[in-house]
Amino acid sequence: MIALLQCSACHALGDSGLRPLSALVKKLGLKEQTSAEAFIDAIGAYPYMPPFVGTPEEKKALGLYLTTLAK
Repeated sequence: MIALLQCSACHALGDSGLRPLSALVKKLGLKEQTSAEAFIDAIGAYPYMPPFVGTPEEKKALGLYLTTLAK
């Protein structure tokens, strides 16, 4: 649900479509939850990406979801 709210406005949540999230996390090598959470924290460094808005628990859940896409 967090990915749907935070990411789906710009990224496809599947393997195909506009800017698929799975291709991005594979390209970035986000295979570990800690690296995925660090990426979420650093999203603000990209001027075209909105900052993550959520609780620490939601960030952990999103990080875990991103790692599943990277595999």
